[in-house]
Amino acid sequence: MPNFYQDADIPFLLCETGVWIEIPGAPRMKGIVDYASKEYLQTLQIAGIRGTAITAVVQTSALPSPLANKTPLIVDGQPMILRDAQQEGDGAITVLLCERPPP
Repeated sequence: MPNFYQDADIPFLLCETGVWIEIPGAPRMKGIVDYASKEYLQTLQIAGIRGTAITAVVQTSALPSPLANKTPLIVDGQPMILRDAQQEGDGAITVLLCERPPP
């Protein structure tokens, strides 16, 4: 068993546990959603978070380029706004930091 995954493996890994994410300019994709605490995000050097933030892990190559902050997106059927996007590790996955739009 290899100790790494390739870009083509990521959709397979996300298909079982992921939720649907829709971003304008990109095909519908699966991602893993998490509700992260302020303390956890501070360890990633992300500041300005109050309470809980919504993160979604997606395949980097499935994202439109460029992906700008304040891009509207749908995460598991819920409207969100992109606050930040950071590639992880070798860049094969990206963590999207989302926030709920104002009412």
